[in-house]
Amino acid sequence: MSPTLQEEIRQSRPFDSLQQEVLLNLARTSAVLMHRMEQHFREFSLTGTQYNVLRIVAGAGPDGISQCDIASRLVAETPDVPRLLKRTETAGLIRRSPSPDDKRVLRVCLTPQGKRLLQQIAPRIAELGKTLFPSLTPPQLRALNELLNASREK
Repeated sequence: MSPTLQEEIRQSRPFDSLQQEVLLNLARTSAVLMHRMEQHFREFSLTGTQYNVLRIVAGAGPDGISQCDIASRLVAETPDVPRLLKRTETAGLIRRSPSPDDKRVLRVCLTPQGKRLLQQIAPRIAELGKTLFPSLTPPQLRALNELLNASREK
């Protein structure tokens, strides 16, 4: 059986509330999962956020997507999306160009190098997804997913 959060972080006194324990448990779990994911991306000289950008841009299709739309679709809020995109562009993975409709808007498209990298990473990400939750059954994963979705409701 897995250790409880209290055992894992060696906390000697009880949490102040169940909500506090859940919040800290989510934060701890997120940190552990993100660390595992970042280790996989490091091999490709990417961060998890850059990978997220590549997925978003690839999903937008050949016409690309605006920087603002990328910012709204990122899994984790990022304060400086233009700088993130500049680093990704410098790596040769995306291309930014003015929109034909509005020159103030920059459209972002994948480069051939970015497409190849996503294709190279895809099997590794699929395998990682299978290994991140080894002790959870599909019904448990569905229930966890529903609970996480519900926890973000306002």
